[in-house]
Amino acid sequence: MGIMRTKRQGILKDSIDKPEVNEGHYPELLDRVWVTMDNINNNLLEHPLAYHEDEVKKLIEDAMDNLWDAYQTLGSKMDKSE
Repeated sequence: MGIMRTKRQGILKDSIDKPEVNEGHYPELLDRVWVTMDNINNNLLEHPLAYHEDEVKKLIEDAMDNLWDAYQTLGSKMDKSE
């Protein structure tokens, strides 16, 4: 996969072809999203500065909300494919 940047930076990602997907990819990505959310919670939201910087904390919480939505969406797609 190529360069990944945010929408704000103007480039989403450099993708030539979509890789093939199998059923094992769903639980794998679900797990990776969960691990990322746990990491964000433990290392960013629980950081002492996050308690003092409301604007930064809100941005991090927004990221967590989006990851939670992704987690729920993946989980529902897994349930439908079983």
